[in-house]
Amino acid sequence: MAQRSPHNPQQPRQQPPLQPTQQQWLIEQWTDLLETLLSGVAAVSTSAEEMARDLPGDLVRPVNRELRLRGNRFQVRRPQASHRASACLAARSSSSRS
Repeated sequence: MAQRSPHNPQQPRQQPPLQPTQQQWLIEQWTDLLETLLSGVAAVSTSAEEMARDLPGDLVRPVNRELRLRGNRFQVRRPQASHRASACLAARSSSSRS
């Protein structure tokens, strides 16, 4: 969870950008985790798809690239905001008709 800024407790404090070595380490860790989950570890009850939801947005593309380089076909998918917005609009418009 992001820390709150002392000046404005409502806004999360921005994290400093990752250094290339830190980012590469995170990419490798996430890729290893997703590959392990995909292999079907019996002791783990979460799926790669569920875990991928927690992947920070700035790591999606590099993790997907690393998965491809390793020959893994799994790719992290991000829900698109337009689909969520259109579903909300459809629900709102159908409820206003009733």
